[in-house]
Amino acid sequence: MNKVTNDNNDFAAHMNMVRKAWVSVLPENVAKMFKAMPKESRYDHYRKIDNDVNTLYIETLRFNREHNIKTKPAELLEFISTTVVSELK
Repeated sequence: MNKVTNDNNDFAAHMNMVRKAWVSVLPENVAKMFKAMPKESRYDHYRKIDNDVNTLYIETLRFNREHNIKTKPAELLEFISTTVVSELK
């Protein structure tokens, strides 16, 4: 396998982790609202949430590393997902 394929696989795995994190904290009423949307609209929302969670996650990881703050990535991702999803209501 070449480096590009490995990088793509790593990125896909990371984004799957991001998606699973925010979907796991998504309130049922918001999930129902998404399901009622047309497919393209729903996917646009998913991409925006993925991007918001991922951006905040990376920014927070960088900040924590620069300031020598110890965090567990999975716990941080759950916290960030909860924060982003809470703004959807």
